Amino acid sequence: MFPNLLFGKDVERQLHVLSADLFRDAVGRLTELDRTASEWKTSANPNPTYLSKVTAESVATMQRHGQERVFCSSLGRREAHEKHARIREYAEFTSVKSRISQKSKSGMSVGICLSC
Repeated sequence: MFPNLLFGKDVERQLHVLSADLFRDAVGRLTELDRTASEWKTSANPNPTYLSKVTAESVATMQRHGQERVFCSSLGRREAHEKHARIREYAEFTSVKSRISQKSKSGMSVGICLSC
């Protein structure tokens, strides 16, 4: 469904706790991120051009809440995700731990942060 996104091991469990409305919104945001990743793979740009607002966490936020932004990657490794795209005001996708050197072989790593 999202061939250009690499989902962490926890994402399926995290999606199951979303309400139907929030799940629908999450699918919409994932669709945008998948399209962004697809276009990025074939571009010469070192950074993706996002179709929706994606922002980095501040240094202060990462110092205080960095552990809440650590997800199990698709390879089973714990990785910090410093950028996020909001689904709604109080729920965020923490995403875009991108591997620029491997962008032709992989996509964007995605986790879901419900308590941020």
